[in-house]
Amino acid sequence: MALKLLNWDSEIFGFAMAAVNAPKLTPEIMSLIQHETEEQKIRFLQTVCDCADLGNIHQAETAGFHFVDIRLTFQKILSSSDFMPEKKPGIYFGLATPAHIPAILEMSTDLYQDFRYYVDMQFPRGKVDTFYHTWLSNAVYGRYDHLCYCLFIDDTPIGYCTIRFTDPHSASLGLFGIASAHQ
Repeated sequence: MALKLLNWDSEIFGFAMAAVNAPKLTPEIMSLIQHETEEQKIRFLQTVCDCADLGNIHQAETAGFHFVDIRLTFQKILSSSDFMPEKKPGIYFGLATPAHIPAILEMSTDLYQDFRYYVDMQFPRGKVDTFYHTWLSNAVYGRYDHLCYCLFIDDTPIGYCTIRFTDPHSASLGLFGIASAHQ
């Protein structure tokens, strides 16, 4: 299958969405994508390109894709000393609970204005807000992302980070944000 259906995104935005499930956009892959897109009535298709692979970028542009945003990938091998920062009274990290969701959602307002769905004007702002709010709420309950950690000052969340475990020794960060008063 050349496409990965984006079921959750599709449900929120109300039309079929998919991502290209291939590292390069070869003519053969593009033919498969065309067939699957028509067969599954996909209205929105996205792909991720290596910004150093000009051939793949040109293939994406030729196929009608347009640039929306850029993603950065950072990697760090962790040691136990990474988890022992200097402690400050009243400031700590902890798991978010359902009681923290309203503060997390309020904190997230306007943080993602440069992200793909806000930049692409075919997505209504209200639905994009719902998309990110649903993602954050689900992370607190362990759905989609597995955890939502918060930075707290005296039991009030001032920052958050959602985490998805990809295998027993790896994880990906989902959404993160810091309250505007603490940026």
